[in-house]
Amino acid sequence: MSIGKKDKDHLKKHADVSAVGAEPTEPPKSDDPLDFWTNHPTENYAVNLHPFADGEFENPNPMGKNTGRWGGPYIGRPNLIAELAPAIQAGVSLLSKRSAAQYKSSLRAWWRLFDAYENTPLANGQRPSRIESVTATSTWEQIWQPGFVASVCAGCVLVFVATVIYRMRQLRRLADASIDGLSAAYANTGFLGIPLCVLVLGDEGLLPAIIATLIVACLLFAVGIVLVEISLQQEKNPLRAVLKVIKSLTANPLLIAPLLGAAWAASGWTLVPAATQFLSLLGMAATPCALISLGLFLAQKQEGRRDGTAGLVAAKLVLQPLVTGFFAFRVFELPALWANSALLLSALPTGTGPFMLASFYNREAALVSRVILLTTLGSLVTISVSLYLLGL
Repeated sequence: MSIGKKDKDHLKKHADVSAVGAEPTEPPKSDDPLDFWTNHPTENYAVNLHPFADGEFENPNPMGKNTGRWGGPYIGRPNLIAELAPAIQAGVSLLSKRSAAQYKSSLRAWWRLFDAYENTPLANGQRPSRIESVTATSTWEQIWQPGFVASVCAGCVLVFVATVIYRMRQLRRLADASIDGLSAAYANTGFLGIPLCVLVLGDEGLLPAIIATLIVACLLFAVGIVLVEISLQQEKNPLRAVLKVIKSLTANPLLIAPLLGAAWAASGWTLVPAATQFLSLLGMAATPCALISLGLFLAQKQEGRRDGTAGLVAAKLVLQPLVTGFFAFRVFELPALWANSALLLSALPTGTGPFMLASFYNREAALVSRVILLTTLGSLVTISVSLYLLGL
């Protein structure tokens, strides 16, 4: 019978991936970044990404079996797929042929989502910019906004310092006062700020949100870690105390991880596909694990001090937006995009960073978790008021 051979020929003709054989062989080398072979341990197969560059306007397998339901056409994005190709190759390198086909099916869904997004007017009535790149294309003059950086830093630092001083006058240890200061100044710019700015301000709002995230998650968080480490040291000799603090900081993953990541990104080096896939899976699990941990902690009966909750919530949702807005609109008179972004980002609730710090150093986290919960609920009011005042 020739049915089996006919089916195999049919699949080879119409499918985007093709198997070499049952026995693993050395994959052929290709100079085309959009047409490559995988390194699967039992079967190597070719992956063709050219449809994502050229677009697909009709079902490539109209009569094929097990090809799934046709989701509709999508336009090509050659620059975008060229930038994503190395990451895609690393992601599918060790996947089975069926898993790779599902991977590409998900990628097609994203392409159709981009089409739908570009055809949907934003809140300001304008059309979104075409999605053609995952890298920054702004000029240095557009990125360098010292007034925006100063406004965000002023809102964070002034509220943080004022809170730490006030809490220490209430006989709180420097470690606990520093965590309280982060609770009052550490905005959730990553999880909430980036999507909020893009939704309200369009694609142009992404850059201010990323800059604010770097300021909050790296600079402010690092200051909090240093103060906690200094507070927990018992060494009387100043020189030995400094050395112990430095040693503790170099072993702290909350501080070293972003520094190593920034250094690696600046080096231009690349990882082997297996390491890239492993670290990508590990990185994607970090945020859900942190949120689940916080949720479980919030669900438990909270033990510990809660005094000062109202003050920390007021400092985060009222004082920080007022300080940031004053510097952005009055002192530096920033352009509308940057001033609006600064105010919106400062009105966000407290992020999970202070809770992670309290858990890592075994400090009382009951107050932190309560502040996160209340500021998250209260931010519905502060963000709405900010949007109304800005006319957005």
